[in-house]
Amino acid sequence: MHRLLAPIVTALIALPAVAAAEGLPIRPGAWRIASSVAVSIAPRPRDQESSQCISRDTINADELTGRSNLCDNEDVEIAGDTMTWKIRCREQMAGNEGEARLTVRGDVLEGEMKLRSPPRTGSQRIIVTTTWRGTRTGECE
Repeated sequence: MHRLLAPIVTALIALPAVAAAEGLPIRPGAWRIASSVAVSIAPRPRDQESSQCISRDTINADELTGRSNLCDNEDVEIAGDTMTWKIRCREQMAGNEGEARLTVRGDVLEGEMKLRSPPRTGSQRIIVTTTWRGTRTGECE
């Protein structure tokens, strides 16, 4: 099971720079993003920081999940400064599901995504929790 989670955990840790069609308003510029991925069966979370230039004025759910081939974002809703959505997986990740939330307030963003494996006889359910915290640091270079 751990082998199956590796691709999704890798996708969840990144905030890729991909063009957005519609999404949550975000101020273009240079952003410093800290993310943390905690897997319920792992001893400690995996933390990462990155800097990136966001050149458009919206961000969407597909960008936050790395446009995975194995999972789909559904029921995406934007209310004010917060976007929420559900995640449903298929193929070798079938049965994994979760939900996510991202809030952008001025020059700060924060969010959380939880992805749960289906209960399996004789093994514990795996929960992957990804958190984001970002700060706009200025204009892109």
